[in-house]
Amino acid sequence: MKRVNQAEVARVSGVSISTVSRVLSQAPGISDPVRNKVLSAARDLGYVFRRGTDPLEAKIDRAVLFVGQAQAVTDVSAVYSQVIDGIRFAAEASGLSVQFALLEGGGRLPKTALRERTGLLFLGIDPPHEILSDLRQREIPVVLVNGLDADLIADSVSPANYFGGRLAAKHLLEMGHTDLTILQNTGRWTLRRRIEGFLSGIKEFAGEKDVTLREFHIDSLSGQAVFEAEEMWLPKGRCPSTAVFCGNDLVAVAAIQALTSHGIRVPEDVSVLGYDDLPVAQMSEPGLTTIRVDWTAIGKEAIRLVLARSSANDAPVAQVQIGGHLVRRQSVAMPSR
Repeated sequence: MKRVNQAEVARVSGVSISTVSRVLSQAPGISDPVRNKVLSAARDLGYVFRRGTDPLEAKIDRAVLFVGQAQAVTDVSAVYSQVIDGIRFAAEASGLSVQFALLEGGGRLPKTALRERTGLLFLGIDPPHEILSDLRQREIPVVLVNGLDADLIADSVSPANYFGGRLAAKHLLEMGHTDLTILQNTGRWTLRRRIEGFLSGIKEFAGEKDVTLREFHIDSLSGQAVFEAEEMWLPKGRCPSTAVFCGNDLVAVAAIQALTSHGIRVPEDVSVLGYDDLPVAQMSEPGLTTIRVDWTAIGKEAIRLVLARSSANDAPVAQVQIGGHLVRRQSVAMPSR
């Protein structure tokens, strides 16, 4: 009997061979309708899947999504609500139920989360090495969502933070800004990567320009933290820089409000660039130029990863980064001084 190849799957599903290849290799960036159409055609034709690539092989029927107390009650929830939307959508399409749980004190996992046919998702949480090792030994599939395991025990999916930061630096330099303020909090590696990428971008794209950088650490990536640190980055109500790069959109919008309260116009006097492209970025006055993160796609990818791990526990650890892009609005302009 002739073995079905990808060209036949492409013909029946009405897509290109390259699209079939990306679906069968579980590459991100494929819409759910296209992915489902290709997988359905492949099964109908009797295509032989590589181990771990057919969702029907999944050995779980439930995912437990852990969030921390801080994620549930702070401004960060504006980001994670989009992740949860993606998780719910992909889980429903894959026949998974999703249970939400707060991580208990000390990082202890409830026994109900450790029952058979369950995968675990940790949203914005960095579980201790001991917990991840124990879960791996038990062959319980785990995915860190907006996180990373440097010990390569657990799969993870996160934004391409380093390259997003690099893109932000490139844009500000191209607009002519060489005196820059950074408002950042580096409490987690994901946030540090944004700043590392920004600083790397300055070195890469500055050329012969003499760039002045002023870095200010704020207690959290929240609007309140920006106002509490105002005397530090806005001494005597003046901003010495021509542009401010912020660790996220909430910080950026608060920075615009703080600047405006001192009579500093955005972008005529000082430009402001954010990160994430949350709804608040569009509602800001002026509209916020920012780096867009597709948080919904990150949630969908988390489900794909946990399903794949459930059917191939011995596969190499995957660290997936979801790309973003610059969204130009009105908060960045060429410097006037």
